[in-house]
Amino acid sequence: MASFGLHTVGRQRKLPLIVYLFLFLNPFPLISIAQLDLIQPVSNGNQELSDDFSSYGFISPATRYTAFKYQRGFMAGLQGGWHVTNRLTLGAGIYRLITEVELGETTDDSGAITPLLLNFNYQGFLLEYSIGQFKSYRLFATAMIGKGLAEFGDNTESTDYRQDDFFLVEPGFKIELNPWPNIALGLGLNYRYVFGSELVGLKDPHLRDISSLVELRFEDFDYWFSQ
Repeated sequence: MASFGLHTVGRQRKLPLIVYLFLFLNPFPLISIAQLDLIQPVSNGNQELSDDFSSYGFISPATRYTAFKYQRGFMAGLQGGWHVTNRLTLGAGIYRLITEVELGETTDDSGAITPLLLNFNYQGFLLEYSIGQFKSYRLFATAMIGKGLAEFGDNTESTDYRQDDFFLVEPGFKIELNPWPNIALGLGLNYRYVFGSELVGLKDPHLRDISSLVELRFEDFDYWFSQ
């Protein structure tokens, strides 16, 4: 019999009240920010909407380097979204652990030792806000809010297979360079705050850590896909 603990099946878990408040109130400041970004002062002291910005979309492959319970690994992901204003960007992203991260081992009935390898992935909504431009780069405050899955084993038939879902908030900062036309290189640093995981031996603190980001962003769909 496997020596690793079982996780509870069939439970229902509620989000903390503060998360519901954040999700409810979040659209209102975003709408206000979008309106303010489009308003520019004119010489007579009044304000009017600027025609200098035209919204456009993007898609970007990305890589994160991070840690789980003191073991490090790489995650690969894909992000996409829309630049609502010259400062505000809304989108979505998905990430998956692509390197082996061993977080323990188990022994079967025959005495064979099997390593417990972590499978980890998450997806969610993406928010970026440009803080400012400094010479050749721009600085962004970023956040991803979503849900993911952590599990041991590589198939549901394994006696070592355990899995549980979790919620995630991942704030951070990013520097963006534009070395080529309509291609941006992003370098970022985030903190992955996970809550709701109840795997035995793999609790929330084991899944929380800092991650570095390298992103190659292809801007403006019309530029890349129009004939």
